Amino acid sequence: MTSPLPPADQALAAEFALGLLDEHEGRRAVEREAANSDFASEVARWRRHFSGFDRTTPMATLPPDLWSRIEARLDTAPAAATRPASAFDEQPSLETSRAAQLREQGRLPITSGEAAADARRRLFDWVWHNLNFWRFGGFAAAAAAIVITMGLGSQLQQARSAPVLVAILQTPDNQTAAIVNAFADGRTELVPLTSFTVPAGKVLEVWTLWDRQIGPRSVGLLQAMSSSRLKLDNLPLGANQLFEITLEPAGGSPIGRPTGPVLAIGRTAQRI
Repeated sequence: MTSPLPPADQALAAEFALGLLDEHEGRRAVEREAANSDFASEVARWRRHFSGFDRTTPMATLPPDLWSRIEARLDTAPAAATRPASAFDEQPSLETSRAAQLREQGRLPITSGEAAADARRRLFDWVWHNLNFWRFGGFAAAAAAIVITMGLGSQLQQARSAPVLVAILQTPDNQTAAIVNAFADGRTELVPLTSFTVPAGKVLEVWTLWDRQIGPRSVGLLQAMSSSRLKLDNLPLGANQLFEITLEPAGGSPIGRPTGPVLAIGRTAQRI
């Protein structure tokens, strides 16, 4: 699930969950956790995430006489560090403080759990402060965005270039003469598949009919069969709409209706 917080706040929540913040930053994080549910959820998510490391670490069993042996080796008891108590950090016990100092001096082995916690902290610090890591991640994200954009652009271009309606115009003897393609952007084109002999003083006229009460409308004049854009402009266009080619006098039909023989005819259908 995508966090509603910006990356900087997500990183702050992770550092807080790992206990990497200083006293001042930690106190502010505690206050924010109490006041901001999104931040509190992000902190809880990181705590659950990092808890998996601890569950994989075997529990270390210490000898029962370990502490007595440690005390025997101490010349003097180290003074406990004093600092103001914070709401997010519990004061360490005397036993914990002594053990920590001994580990720093190399006189007490580090447990497997502590080693795992230190490894997590080092890994997080390396990732967070590694400029090359974030630079590579940025390049990878940019490359992925470019690929996705190119894919969407290609699909959009294919959708625009594919007709939404197609009419197959056939001759009276059932030969396919031409195809009318209608596109989503309003373009309508005639694609010839055969040719007709056009006598002198005659032209080919393309018509469309969507309502018999209104009658056919001329959408193009051709001197010969050729690919051409039909002028539907403000005319309706839909499925089962009639298109036909007739032979008319030069300049087109003088009465605004077909007068010559029908050379090819067909109806539109939605493209599959």
